[in-house]
Parts: sequence; C-alpha cells; structure tokens
Amino acid sequence: KGSNYLIGANFGRKFSDTLFGLPLPMTANVGVQYFNERDHQDDAYGITAFVKAHYDWRLPWTQKYVRLGLGEGLSYVTRIPLSEQRDFAKKGVESEKLLNYLEWTVDLPLHQFDAVENLIHGSIKELNLGFIVFHRSSVFGLFAESKGGVNFMGFGLEARF
Repeated sequence: KGSNYLIGANFGRKFSDTLFGLPLPMTANVGVQYFNERDHQDDAYGITAFVKAHYDWRLPWTQKYVRLGLGEGLSYVTRIPLSEQRDFAKKGVESEKLLNYLEWTVDLPLHQFDAVENLIHGSIKELNLGFIVFHRSSVFGLFAESKGGVNFMGFGLEARF
C-alpha cells in the first residue's frame, strides 16, 4: 500500500459578518492543491471553490479562543488521488474528477499570545495555526456512481494582511 499527500493554498475574502442572522462571519474561497503520489501514479493538481463559515469559541476558564470553520463547495482534480481511488474501490465503484468539497478547520489565533503579537505587530493582521480536514465526497452518489469520499488531514498556517 502506498500513501500520498497534498499541499494546498487558499485565498479567501470576507463577504458577510452573518449567516442567516447568526454571528458567523462568511468568506468566499478558492484554493489550489498539489497531490504528491510518491511515484505510485502521476502527481495531480486540484482546485477548490467554497464558502466558509467561521465561529470563535472561547475556551472554558480562559480568555483564549479557537476559531472553528466549516466550508462547502466544489473540488476538481486533474487525476483522482490514489487514496481516493482506493477508498472508492473498497465499495466497488469509481470516483470522479469533480466532487463536492467540505473543509473543517480548528485554528488557534496566534495574536492572543503576547510573544507572537510582538513579532508580527503591524505587518500581519492575523496569524492562525490550525488543523484541517480536506474532504472530497460524491454526496451519496450525486457526483459519482455511488457514495464515497476521502479525507486528507493536516496542519495549516493562515495569515491575513
């Protein structure tokens, strides 16, 4: 069994402070991805377009908070990643290049910490370190012949200038 990994970059722009009246800031995002298939097959490239809701959750008994994010949109890849092929094959089906995209994030805004704030003061408005789940899915057969999906999990760094 081989494994692969992805490296991605997103660009987002805030378009609303609320979602249906709830205090959930919304961003419109586009992203590009590089899937390194580690010589198991040709590498692939991808693009995502999605909207994302954000929620700041204060940690109990502290003044610190984490930012939770949930994004929804579309993902297109030039070649179906190896891990996705394998996950779909377990069900006896094939994936597609165009699938639904979901993104879950838990970010730690670093400006809450004086040492980091002193380092980046003035040059960067926000700097977050986070955990991300990148999920491509057929949405129960809507985007492919049958249900299936794949997760890529990892860490990310987000900056707002």
